[in-house]
Amino acid sequence: MFNGSHHFAPELGHIVIGDNGVLCNCGKIGCFETFASATALIREGKKAVMKNSDSLILKLAGGEIESITAKNVIDAARQFDETAMLIFNDYVKYLAIGIVNIINILDPEVVIIGGGVANAGEFLLKPLKEEVSKNILFKDLPYADIRKAELGNDAGIIGAAIL
Repeated sequence: MFNGSHHFAPELGHIVIGDNGVLCNCGKIGCFETFASATALIREGKKAVMKNSDSLILKLAGGEIESITAKNVIDAARQFDETAMLIFNDYVKYLAIGIVNIINILDPEVVIIGGGVANAGEFLLKPLKEEVSKNILFKDLPYADIRKAELGNDAGIIGAAIL
């Protein structure tokens, strides 16, 4: 396990991948997790339904903007809701950018996608793998396999127990 010379690595969610104007919990703007996290899907879903209240996202949230979840956005995208598909496609694009950076820097054997968003399964993994493939630096060489976490939301707890 890589901890870095000062024992606080890796903080991969705080790689800056753009300037989306969103302040991260760490105090920076443009961190990976402000683009590609469940929080990002929720934030973008709320913004989108304020412009398009006919979106299935809002219906799946029971008509309450504050009740919107990442699952609502993904489920609406699965049903080809145009607003949700735009949000989801952007999410996949930015998730791929972060993963490509991680692969280029660390060359891992596997990249594991966890958290609640990973429950989207192949709906997420298929376009994500395609986007990573298009943007990977060394296209003729093997690179990390991208998989859904097998332990789900318990992975962090299990990892801590193992440590």
